[in-house]
Formats: sequence, structure tokens, C-alpha cells
Amino acid sequence: MSLQMQCTMHVIQAIKAWYRANADDRPMPNTKAEWSSIYLTEEQYLEVSVPWMATRSDGYRALCRWWASPEFRAISERNRGNRGTESFHNYGGDSHVRLAKRMEVKSGRTLTDVEVYMQGHRGSDPQNPDVLCTQTATDRLASYGQEMVQRHGEEYDWRNQPIDPQAAYASAGGQAHGRLGIFDSTIDSRELRRRGRQSTSSSSQSSRSQTSAHEIELVVLRQQTQYHQSVLREQLEYQRQQSEYQRQQAEYQKKRDEYYASLQAQNQALLSQLAQQAGVPMPTYGMLPPDFALPMPMLAPPPPPPPPSQFPMGFQTPPASVAAPGDGSGQDDTTHSWVNNLFNTHSPAGGGGDGYE
Repeated sequence: MSLQMQCTMHVIQAIKAWYRANADDRPMPNTKAEWSSIYLTEEQYLEVSVPWMATRSDGYRALCRWWASPEFRAISERNRGNRGTESFHNYGGDSHVRLAKRMEVKSGRTLTDVEVYMQGHRGSDPQNPDVLCTQTATDRLASYGQEMVQRHGEEYDWRNQPIDPQAAYASAGGQAHGRLGIFDSTIDSRELRRRGRQSTSSSSQSSRSQTSAHEIELVVLRQQTQYHQSVLREQLEYQRQQSEYQRQQAEYQKKRDEYYASLQAQNQALLSQLAQQAGVPMPTYGMLPPDFALPMPMLAPPPPPPPPSQFPMGFQTPPASVAAPGDGSGQDDTTHSWVNNLFNTHSPAGGGGDGYE
């Protein structure tokens, strides 16, 4: 019981005590609404006492001051206006179970909970029993009937059947503040929780099966993604190796070209020196170094530089594998004759010989 309700009960108790102590010709109120509309002064409240405050004079004096205050009267009138005059049920002093027993004794048969509910919320028109004392009660019973028909079929006589806890729970929208909106006193909450757990368990199993299928699909997709990523990495690695191989091959070709260009320059310088010493004019010709077929692999290191020259000028002797200018054609050319002429001019006789003696 709330503190506000206890305070209302105690002030009515004090008002009744004052009326009994000051009995006169005024009529005595008969209902709680009539008693709650009476307000005394602080002095009138102090003329009497309530049993539970007999030894608490300071506390009772504070209550009398509060009951006589304008603030208390404003709150009381506001709450009485909110309460209205509509009757929420017609059970009177009986509960649902007690009214069912009374009806069973009177009718000689056991009534269903729906019949008892309709009797406890009967309306003012006996010719229309489906219209109950409040619109809320009428809507709740109609909602329960629709839920029962939906669960058991159109031909199901739900008015003469036992209460279905799950239908009552669903039609009332759950348990507001821990209570059902209809048939709360006739339904065992333990049965409702047990069935709720069973429903939750079955839904959980269905959810777990759906989750398992979803997880399997995710695993398959993850494996496929990993496979495609692996193939892509291998392709990228192959392309990288190919690019590196081509880079090394180009670098090797460059070094090889540089080597033969340097070798040709040395040979050209040597011939020029010999020609100057012999007084023979140096012919002008442009010959590229021969294109030798180097052994594979192409990524072999470039050939090592030739050994240091023994000539005073520091030139190096061409390797034996390098053909002299004009070789390979099988015919005499101007270059070949020029070389012979060059060596013939260095004979010990001072000229005309075929070579060194």
C-alpha cells in the first residue's frame, strides 16, 4: 500500500472520530467519497486522535497541520477529480475466485473463468452482456477472444473453455507491472513462465540452427576468399619475378655492350698508335663489335675485365676470340692490306721485306 493511500485512510479515520465525538443533527456520510470530501481545521483534527498515533503526539500534530494545509486539500481534490465516477468492476468485496464459488452455489454448476469475468464486469444492459462496465474491460475480453480464435480456429468455443495463459499474455500485451491485463488472479505465473521458457527454448534452437547455417556459409565464403587471395598473391609474385629477371637481363646487356665498346676503343687506339709510329695513314672505317653468342643463362655475371697490358702505353691486347677487322669475309680488303703494309715497314732491313726476320 502506498504512503499516499495510507495517509488518505488515516485522515478519513480522524474525520470519522471527530464526527462521532461531535454528534449532532448533521447527517453522517455513508460512502468513502463523501468522507474524503470533508476537510477539518488543524484544531479539529487535534481534538481527536487515531490509535496508531496515540503515543506519537509530535508526529500526529505534524500530520494534523498537513491535513489542514491548502496544499493537501488541493492534492486531494485533484486526485478525487482524476478518479472519476466510473466503476471498474462489479466484484464488490469478492475476488474472482470467491465470486466463482458464489455463482457455482447459486447456479448449481461450475462456471468458466470467462463467465465469472463477465459477471464481475457486467454492464448496465442485461440484454447486451458483451458490453461490460468499462470500455477497457470490453476491449480486453474481445482481444482475448480474437487471440483464442486465431490460435484454435473459428469453431472453437473459447467462452466455455479453460483459460489459455499464453493467449491471455499475448492479448494483454505482456505483464505490465508484473500483472496481466485480464485473468491475472486465475493464472499461475509459474505456468506462464514455464511455457514462456519452452517457447524461448524452441525459438532459441531455431535461431541456433539458422545461425549454424549462416556460420557455415560464412566459412565457405571465407575459404573461397582466401583461395582467390592466394592465387592473386602468386600471380603478383610471378609478375614481380619476371620484372626482376627482365631488369637483370637489361642490366647485363648494358654491361656487355659497355665492355665491347671499351674493347673496341682500346683496339682502335692501339692501331692508331702503331700507324703513327710507322708513318702509315690510319684508314677511316666504322665497324661495330661482332655480335658474339654468349652462353646461357643470360643472367650470368658480365665477363671479367682483361688482364693488365704489358705495353708501355698501357693498352691491352685484344683477346684471341675477337676477330681482326676484315676477317670472316674470306677476301682481302683494304684493312687487311693496310695491316700487312704496316708490319712490312718495320723489317730490320728498313723496307720491302715480308716481315720481321
